[in-house]
Amino acid sequence: MDDKELDQNLAKFFAGARKQCGEKYKLNSMIQFRHSLIRIIRDKREDPNLTNKHFPKAQKAWKMMEEDLKKEGLAVTEGAKEIKQAGNSISHTFSQSCRKNSRSM
Repeated sequence: MDDKELDQNLAKFFAGARKQCGEKYKLNSMIQFRHSLIRIIRDKREDPNLTNKHFPKAQKAWKMMEEDLKKEGLAVTEGAKEIKQAGNSISHTFSQSCRKNSRSM
């Protein structure tokens, strides 16, 4: 398959990827698919240097899909929100304890 045909197929995949039940995948899942595809493509090519210029249609479809998922609230999963919130509270607690320790020195 040449780059032009691969570009078209990737663009179709990014634009239309759905679960069996018809729901869209969350962005984190799509990112994992994309990384896996890039790894496979690089392994199969003579020239493993891939850039966006090799696949302009796929890149455009990716950006549109990413924007749509963000608008639909599928860009951040609940687990990621919880981790971020936990991280913020840990950072806040850590910074408070650092201030206390620096005052006592």
